[in-house]
Amino acid sequence: MTSKIHFISGLPRFGSTLLGALLRQNPRFHASITNPVGSLVSQMLEAMSEDNEFSVLITPEQKPALTLTIFSTFYKPQAQKEAIFDTNRLWCGKLSLIQELFPGSKVICCVRNVAWIMDSIERLIRKNAFDVSRMFNNLGERPKIEFQPRLTILPPDLFTQYDGLSFWKNLSNSLANVIVAQPVEAVSK
Repeated sequence: MTSKIHFISGLPRFGSTLLGALLRQNPRFHASITNPVGSLVSQMLEAMSEDNEFSVLITPEQKPALTLTIFSTFYKPQAQKEAIFDTNRLWCGKLSLIQELFPGSKVICCVRNVAWIMDSIERLIRKNAFDVSRMFNNLGERPKIEFQPRLTILPPDLFTQYDGLSFWKNLSNSLANVIVAQPVEAVSK
């Protein structure tokens, strides 16, 4: 099973739910919204850390085996799928763990303009928490999903400040160039 697990990660409101829905359209794939696997892995790592007095009884060989058990148990119903995509924001912070447990896996890190993420979060906060979800108008009837240009509700100076945080647009003020694919002409220089 370890050769078919891949990961989706990134900032909040960045499109992982949409990506999962697109991947699920292929019956060979399993993709879902954030599930408890990431939290279970974090708790397992904490339980095996030096902070736990019993950690000395867990061998270095047992630690990855115990962690892999979380994945194999959780994804057992999807074992026949060619690829399984696990979504969780914390995977970007656990790349070394992913590399050791799943050496051939890929991490899809979705990016979105930071200013529009903040705008999206602000819109969510301003909504009444007790409103009925408008994701589906009627059972079985889904709204059309398409890009719709809109004005931000954030103050212009704040939007500009957040817009500057989209590191993949301007690599000059960031070490992010290490993780962002370089244009062909930049590589040849």
